[in-house]
Amino acid sequence: MLIAALKPHQLQAFLAISDHGSIRAAARALFISQPGLTRTLRELESELGVPLVLRGTAGIELTAYGRAFKLRATRLLEDMLRAREELLQMRNSAAGTVRIGVSSLPSACVLPGAFVEFRRLVPDAILECLDGLLPVGLPLLRSGELDMLLTTTVEEIDEPDLRAEKIFTASYHVAARASHPKSGATSLAELMDDEWLAWDRTSLTALLEPAGLRPPVRVHPVRSFDTALALALNADLLFFVSRDWLEKTESATSLKVLEIREPLPLVTGYAIVRKDAQLTPACLQFLACVRDAAAGFMAHSTRPKSC
Repeated sequence: MLIAALKPHQLQAFLAISDHGSIRAAARALFISQPGLTRTLRELESELGVPLVLRGTAGIELTAYGRAFKLRATRLLEDMLRAREELLQMRNSAAGTVRIGVSSLPSACVLPGAFVEFRRLVPDAILECLDGLLPVGLPLLRSGELDMLLTTTVEEIDEPDLRAEKIFTASYHVAARASHPKSGATSLAELMDDEWLAWDRTSLTALLEPAGLRPPVRVHPVRSFDTALALALNADLLFFVSRDWLEKTESATSLKVLEIREPLPLVTGYAIVRKDAQLTPACLQFLACVRDAAAGFMAHSTRPKSC
């Protein structure tokens, strides 16, 4: 059986069954009959030559074959849809949809300028954005659900399947609400008994290691920057943030940047795509707009300008 023999509707059927856990729920989600969905699944299993699901009283469970195939099926379906969209874009002067994941700093400092220019150059294209940091976006990028990630990290990105282009740098600072008892602190060591917000302890460790410090005992993992901001504005919590982001975020005016003496880490902004991805014309155009907007941000920022 050749992969080329697989049809998009077969992959959609299998993935819907996997996601919903039953034929009935999947058929309802796809707006097709249960017998029709069952027939499509049987055709797919016949072409693959292996059983993909087990049917029981508790619903549908994937076999070992099914679990392995699900990863491939997601990528295959996304690539099929991208291929079709790329041809449509070529025919219709690059109109189409670009799907990106974007974290808080590039969202505030790079994305607005890139979007304005992209809309001017490709007025019929659609930009679909998902908020999220690197751990959220990478699986979606690898599965083909996203075309690109605009994100930041203090560590080098060296993944064999990804092309990570450095587009800007910025310096990190410690921030808290103005009424925080330690708002006058000048050393990180003074803050190790306080409560912090971070993606997780590992990420906070990477930020504190250059100062020879371990992460504080009380670290609240937060997966959303909006949530971190809301918490920091209403409780005595500390977190690392870029001053550039603070300057562009109106709700952050009640936060104070602590005047820490120690050198604080630089954060690098990346535009990340899959190495094996054939970027659509619209996606290539958007990436060019991102590069231009990032260059403009670096030119006007008072922070370090080397990439």
